Amino acid sequence: TRFGGRAIVEFGAPLFIDPNTLDSFKQGGRAKREVCNNLLSRIQDSMRSVIVTAPDYESLKFVHTCRRLFQQEEMSVAE
Repeated sequence: TRFGGRAIVEFGAPLFIDPNTLDSFKQGGRAKREVCNNLLSRIQDSMRSVIVTAPDYESLKFVHTCRRLFQQEEMSVAE
C-alpha cells in the first residue's frame, strides 16, 4: 500500500538546550538518561503545541487561513 497525504508545515518557537545540562550528559549513565529524557519530553511538548489535525485537507487549509488572518504581522523568531 502507498501512503499519501498533504501537510502544511510551520515552525514554532525555537527550543534551546540549557548549557548547564552538559555536565550531567557527560557523566553518562543515569544522569545522561535523565537529561536525554527531559530533552525528548520538551521536544514532544513543543511538537504537540504546533501540530494541527483535521479530517481533510480543505479543513486544514481553512484553519491555516484563519490562523494567518489573526497572526501578527512581521513576527520575529524571538517572539
